[in-house]
Amino acid sequence: MAEVLGSNLYVAGWALQGNLPPDRLAEILEGAVKRMGMNTEGLKPAIWQYPLPGGKGGVGHTVFQPLVESFIVADDYPELNRTYVLAVSCLPFDRQIISRYLSRRVGRIINLGELVL
Repeated sequence: MAEVLGSNLYVAGWALQGNLPPDRLAEILEGAVKRMGMNTEGLKPAIWQYPLPGGKGGVGHTVFQPLVESFIVADDYPELNRTYVLAVSCLPFDRQIISRYLSRRVGRIINLGELVL
């Protein structure tokens, strides 16, 4: 029997050594989406730069890509030379494939976490 969408939420997060420009991070997220077997159905990524007007937030970017199946997001912290990626989906995906892809495209994996809600 096929899993009903939304029965579980699969979450994986990576802490990576390395920084890239936000437009490049958006391209990398697009590649991760393909490797997850997911689909954006033409939804474009949103990019925010920090600090926000008024000085709120740290220094860096958030790149958010909505998916038909949920979302994937990257936060970078140039001062720390670190990027965090979170993938969230109502369908399971192979975290090892994404780990190999991100380590090749962004940098060494410092930490990896995953859970099912």
